[in-house]
Amino acid sequence: MIEKIIRDYTYTNVFQPIYRLDTIDIIGYESLFRSEMASPETLFRLAHMTNEVFELDLLSMKNSIEIFTDYCPASHTLELNLFLNVFPSTLTNNRFVKFLNQMEEAYRNVLGEIVFEINEAENTEDIHQLKIITKQLKDKGYKIALDDLGSGYSSLKMLFELEPNLVKIDKYFARGLHKDQKKQDLLKLFASFAKDDVDIVLEGIEYKEDLQAAQSIGIDLGQGYLLGKPSPLGNMLSIVNQK
Repeated sequence: MIEKIIRDYTYTNVFQPIYRLDTIDIIGYESLFRSEMASPETLFRLAHMTNEVFELDLLSMKNSIEIFTDYCPASHTLELNLFLNVFPSTLTNNRFVKFLNQMEEAYRNVLGEIVFEINEAENTEDIHQLKIITKQLKDKGYKIALDDLGSGYSSLKMLFELEPNLVKIDKYFARGLHKDQKKQDLLKLFASFAKDDVDIVLEGIEYKEDLQAAQSIGIDLGQGYLLGKPSPLGNMLSIVNQK
């Protein structure tokens, strides 16, 4: 199926905005892979079974960068970030450096805005190597985000070892946040821990009351259906330009 998707070009990427919660300004977009053949979860599960995660990751990242370049040629002046989901095994793959060099050569103006969002749905066998790679990426000007802290394989160990620029909190903690004191206390702890070193992103914000609770806690950034659904990037930018 993966080969057919690539061969027939039956895929695209949609983009979900990420907002700074104190000003409700867009700071970037997370790119999400989509295909008419199957759901993203099914595709990447199949890719793991057939050892094609690397190919699928690169396909999604390359397409995302191309779309972002077309619609946001001045992203570096607008300070818009492009969040690219990537599995740990892709970053530690020896072929990733070659891919990155090709992207740097072709899209010089965009790469400074890229955030590599490390996917939590994969066990990291060699965290030492991943730490080396993420440090090299940060040294080159890229940003690193740890995805879905609180679910999957993401852990406090990953947080301390990788020292990401951003930490994305699993959507579980956004659900009913306004009426759940335990969730509020935990997010306050994260916000206090992060301070100026790490931006906290709360995922899955769907209700106004939970947005207000996140704002009162001091969460830096947020995304979710209340703020903006995943859509083609052209549609998202049209909405922004109308404001």
